[in-house]
Amino acid sequence: MYFSLEPKSRMKDLYDRKKELRNLENAIESGKIVLLTGIRRIGKTSLLNVFLNERKKSGTHYIFADCRTFLRRGNFFDKKAFNEHIVSRIQDTFGTHAFKKALKSVSNIKTPWLEIEFKKKNDTQLPLVRILEDVNLFLKKSKKTMILAVDEAQNLRLDGSGGFEFLNLLAYAYDHLPNVKFILTGSEVGVLHDFLKLTDADSPLFGRHTSEIMVQRFSREDSINFLIEGLTQVGIKPDKSRIEKAVDILDGLVGYLVIFGYTVSQTGDYDGAISETLESAEQLVRKEMEGLFEKSGNYRVVLEAVAHKMNTFSRIKQYFLMYSLSINDRTLTNLLKALVKYSYLEERIEGRSKRYVIPDPIVERVLSE
Repeated sequence: MYFSLEPKSRMKDLYDRKKELRNLENAIESGKIVLLTGIRRIGKTSLLNVFLNERKKSGTHYIFADCRTFLRRGNFFDKKAFNEHIVSRIQDTFGTHAFKKALKSVSNIKTPWLEIEFKKKNDTQLPLVRILEDVNLFLKKSKKTMILAVDEAQNLRLDGSGGFEFLNLLAYAYDHLPNVKFILTGSEVGVLHDFLKLTDADSPLFGRHTSEIMVQRFSREDSINFLIEGLTQVGIKPDKSRIEKAVDILDGLVGYLVIFGYTVSQTGDYDGAISETLESAEQLVRKEMEGLFEKSGNYRVVLEAVAHKMNTFSRIKQYFLMYSLSINDRTLTNLLKALVKYSYLEERIEGRSKRYVIPDPIVERVLSE
């Protein structure tokens, strides 16, 4: 069903996205590291789940890890728990026979994630690397591959080392483990790019090819068709005019459209469903932005300015002055760059001027109130 609230895992529950699935297939067949990017609530996790399950039917193994589950208080990423999760899922998938030698170096999977160089003077290695080496050998013999899918991978940078160990792991696997491939997703697209440092000569991944697939929002037509087909699935006669009204408010973000469709399917009340969807979405957005505004109160001011259509550099600066707040050009430039990287803003070039827009209609709605 299109309107199930959890991420989709079956092809029949995923509306369209055939192009993205085809691009993922081509990218993973021809490369080793694939980036799946797009703003929040665009449907990346559902797309990834369906792709992995389709690949599983043809014999591809996969391990999935959602980095959000390893975030701790103080914006800290628990790399030890992440490491243990990967090892545990590998053991569930292959059994201990696939990596007997590696397990000898792991005591109850409690060995810390050592800081790399991969081979030290005493020839010790990261346990996860050693396990992946054995898994790669096992896969090579069976002529199969494994995909390690890491959702919201930009959070790995918060592990205390800037995610350097994971970048080394990616580089090592890229060079030496041909049967192990990676898909990394990210909602904070610019932050993910900064973390990977693909163009930085000092980065472990420098010079290594990655493919990127950006998931786009539904068009207005697709959004309307998605809701019509979804309501038809559950036996409700679609009211096109009210569906169009909902799409005008919620735009083409799948996450919001699903909440609306689900609510209509449960109550049959279109107007009430819009109100309920907005209430739920606004609560979610406010919680997300709390963390952002804790980093800097100036983020709030910039986003409020854009929400009120003061969306050029000079007008945003003017918005600060309206509230007797001073800000220099360099600081404002850095704030705007950061918000673009976090995917809370997008840049648009109109004629000779650069304008900023908020890509999420609910974020804009909350800030404009």
